[in-house]
Amino acid sequence: MTQSNFDFSYSKRINSISFFSRPFPLPDSPEALSYKYAIYQHEISPVRQWYTDEHKNWMNINGKNNKWIIWDKVSQETLNVTKKIQNYLERKSLNKAASIADLCILPQELLLRLGEYEQYCPVSLTLRDELVDCSADTRTDYVAEYRGKSIFLNALLALRWLNVFRTILSYGWTKRT
Repeated sequence: MTQSNFDFSYSKRINSISFFSRPFPLPDSPEALSYKYAIYQHEISPVRQWYTDEHKNWMNINGKNNKWIIWDKVSQETLNVTKKIQNYLERKSLNKAASIADLCILPQELLLRLGEYEQYCPVSLTLRDELVDCSADTRTDYVAEYRGKSIFLNALLALRWLNVFRTILSYGWTKRT
């Protein structure tokens, strides 16, 4: 979801210059625009709050920019989300754990699909024999899905192991069988 920030005073100045006398305000008149803008300001706050809370995909875009800059930003964001969805579907088809970060999955859906570890990090339990509660973090940045179950990961441990995994791949080490 995107929101464009626009300077309303500019459109008032443009529309205040009129060479015709109008019996009714036209859709682009200052009166009509100010009425529509007031309704927009009243209605956008709950919509913004709902998208921010539920889906975490609200994005502000400066409406004063060139339309091609706006187009580029929106298309870049759409491309990033599409890549994440494709990665998710590919990993699921290979029966691997798939990240659900930025996929607009509701927290209620996560709780319905809890695995055997519930909201504890299975990596820290396996590697360090300690239970790390991940229920305080409501973001889905470090949540994966494996075989239809949600797996919560400790943020610091997940980042550390991601760096170790990248190092292993860069040296070409493979798992022994």
